[in-house]
Amino acid sequence: GEGWLGYDIDKAELWIMAAEANETTMLDVLRSGRDIHTENCMTVFGWQELPADWQGKKDERRTFAKTFTHRLDYLGNPATCTDIPGAPELGFVGSEGAQKLEAAARSYFTKYPGLKRYHERMIAQYRQTWLARSWDGRRRASCSRNETAIRELVNQPFQAGVSGLFNLTTVAIHARLAPMSGRFVYQAHDSAWWGVPLGEVSTAQRIIEEVFAEPRRINGHDIVFKIDRKPTRYASA
Repeated sequence: GEGWLGYDIDKAELWIMAAEANETTMLDVLRSGRDIHTENCMTVFGWQELPADWQGKKDERRTFAKTFTHRLDYLGNPATCTDIPGAPELGFVGSEGAQKLEAAARSYFTKYPGLKRYHERMIAQYRQTWLARSWDGRRRASCSRNETAIRELVNQPFQAGVSGLFNLTTVAIHARLAPMSGRFVYQAHDSAWWGVPLGEVSTAQRIIEEVFAEPRRINGHDIVFKIDRKPTRYASA
């Protein structure tokens, strides 16, 4: 039989974005272990402290704020974010709702000014080069010359950066697990599963943790990506 070892790479996209943008406040929040999505929710809604009816990670306001701020990260127009599920129930309706979201976006970028400066700098650069690179050296050249292309180029260092991280760690883990008959089982988004003989489960788990404990140099920042381990599964050979 086999033991299946699974993990999620925790907040990989935010770590890469914060490093690429040299956004020190975001890096500080991530390094502190505080829940960045809860803090962003407080910023979006203008709270100084969490409300009495706060439901933690399942709170619909946190879910909304997470989607909303991700759109801002990728040059989304805050005024059009009234279409996010749950927006009407939270009071973001029509022109008044759009104005509230525009104010929330200003608060978000006031909290993370490095991200705003990064957007402005890279937009200007991409209008000249139409070429983006991820932290691991892969590049994307755009054949189009329009605003959609600019957004795609801005997205490239973040989304391709996560893909590059996943590829590099997968290759490194495979090189160390293959001699013990370990194998890659499957990937889903930022999670992965590995199968190893039952007698190698603890050793394989240590190897996976060692691979992710290696810092990755991104724009002058040494980033250690954390993983959330999933309960081990057991499968017949």
